[in-house]
Amino acid sequence: MLHDFYIPALSLATRYDRIAGYFRSSSLAVASMGFSSFVNRSGRMRMIVGADLDQADVEAILKGDKERLERRLNEELEAPDEWPQEVQNGVGLLGWMVGRGFLEIRVAFRINRVTGKPVPFGSSEDGYVHEKWLVMGDEWGNRLLASGSLNESRTALQLNAENLDIHCDWWDRRSRQRVDTAETDFQLMWDCLLYTSGAGAE
Repeated sequence: MLHDFYIPALSLATRYDRIAGYFRSSSLAVASMGFSSFVNRSGRMRMIVGADLDQADVEAILKGDKERLERRLNEELEAPDEWPQEVQNGVGLLGWMVGRGFLEIRVAFRINRVTGKPVPFGSSEDGYVHEKWLVMGDEWGNRLLASGSLNESRTALQLNAENLDIHCDWWDRRSRQRVDTAETDFQLMWDCLLYTSGAGAE
């Protein structure tokens, strides 16, 4: 059911903003048909993802070591020797989209909101980025907001029992306000994240 929703909406979209606590390149393999159409429409996708990196990694990245960020995120992708062909295709698509400017990924680190210092890996001192929602828009100005339990992974899109709450801005004034608020929130978060990753571009 979710897969049936995801592909047609994505195939008509030209803008796709996504926040996912957990991201796997396998989700792109699942949605490759929709992303092909998305790219053909010169679509632009922005993703904010969480990353469980250790304290030393985060400190180095915050000091400007972007290569370390890309290396660590690539390590987070499943072992390439074990990828089925469809997942390899998904990783290739991810790299192609990043390399050509169709996809930009920014990573939210766990940082103490008072001290600004990285939170140690495994600490319960501060929360993890766990939001899961998206805003899509098409060339005619129509927008939809979807939020729920859905992570950006093949398991979530194809196998799990997940829930999505959908609001389309053409339904009514309240739905339009919800989409407006989500767009504003996404932009505020996007602007707060300093480091952009080309993970998967290799």
